[in-house]
Amino acid sequence: MFRRQRGKSWRSEVFPTAGLLLLLVLLTSGCTNDEPRRGRVLLVGIDGANFRVIDPLAREGRLPNLQELAREGVHGTVHAHMPLWSPRIWNSIASGKHPKKHGILGFVHDEVLYRSTDRKVHALWNIASDAGLRVGVVNWWNSYPPEKINGVMVSDHVIPGVTSERRLAHGAVAAPEGAPVVYPPDWQDRIMAIAAGGRIPSDTPDPFDPGDSLPAWVKTEPLSRAFRDDGRVVQMALAIDRELHPDLLMVFLPGIDRVSHWLWGNLEPEDLYPPRLRPSADERRAGVRALYDYYAYTDELIGVLLARFGADDLRIVVSDHGFEGGVFFKTLTGQHESEQAAEGIFYASGPSLQPGGEAKRADGPLSVDDVTPTVLAWLGLPIGDDMDGRPLAAQYFGSIRTVPTHDITAIERVLTDDSGAEAEVMERLRGLGYIE
Repeated sequence: MFRRQRGKSWRSEVFPTAGLLLLLVLLTSGCTNDEPRRGRVLLVGIDGANFRVIDPLAREGRLPNLQELAREGVHGTVHAHMPLWSPRIWNSIASGKHPKKHGILGFVHDEVLYRSTDRKVHALWNIASDAGLRVGVVNWWNSYPPEKINGVMVSDHVIPGVTSERRLAHGAVAAPEGAPVVYPPDWQDRIMAIAAGGRIPSDTPDPFDPGDSLPAWVKTEPLSRAFRDDGRVVQMALAIDRELHPDLLMVFLPGIDRVSHWLWGNLEPEDLYPPRLRPSADERRAGVRALYDYYAYTDELIGVLLARFGADDLRIVVSDHGFEGGVFFKTLTGQHESEQAAEGIFYASGPSLQPGGEAKRADGPLSVDDVTPTVLAWLGLPIGDDMDGRPLAAQYFGSIRTVPTHDITAIERVLTDDSGAEAEVMERLRGLGYIE
């Protein structure tokens, strides 16, 4: 497999075939003295994280890893397009394109889950793989069936699939034996072992166990499950990084979103809610404490990943949206329905990024569409002219190259049949009020 050499840049041309594209790149790439040093890339997605919680915790010194990223690089808000449905946004983050272009418009269509086969465009991992870079992708939205990339893809059906198997005693249907939810096949058993009960890389206690002091309407089982799941996602990413040492590692942590749906109301005025959803003073304090503790736990997991990357590497943490108060699905007190919740977080640290600077484009604020172009520009890979996003201010990257499109190679996938995890995924979405 070809490997891109550090510091090389691409020519901007129209390439008639995928093979010629890669060949011309390898033959014509050149090195200029003004190009920044480029190492690896870590991209961590945190569903639903926002500055309303981060700012007070940072002032208390409880988020040391995000604070370090802010000191060493740039940070600020990133704007999402409406409606604020996670699959739409995370596929825009991974492709640089609006949902109408990438094809993932929500959670389900025709009463079935959206899959990777519904994505019409190349994602960042496809572009990097086509360039010969090694890639690791862990738990990204709509990554089942897994794609044949130059590296390892752990689809978003791994952890729900394990949960489904655990319910066999209660009449659930098992996932098909050996269902390929991971690529390549020789990684499946290792990943499934971690998902089924691998050690969580944290000594932080579960803030929802026993959870007796939380508001009465809060169901602690899905919150504790989110705590375990996020830890195991990071453990999977560590296993991949130790063995593969990928040029690009993408990791998605959904826990903050799931926890915020249940606990957000403890931050809001009580008159926003009906009497049955108004916590007592003690319950409110416990709810805020648990939410804050989960943010601190997530920061700890981020730190575990950051420790694998060095000063020459680009490290990004991004969320898809924020949160707002309101009654959602009868018992949930946090939602993201309006423009008020459309701002997420963005942190980036690496060579050429101004310490303590503001994260923004040269022509205005950051959009979720700008993440993939930013990573491509930093890696010295061309940005597609058909992408809706643009990179951070150009001075961070030296020269920026473009091509008309990256969507010229075939995306190979392992399997298009059911994984066996679909029912569990649907149940989780119903529990959060996303589908009926």
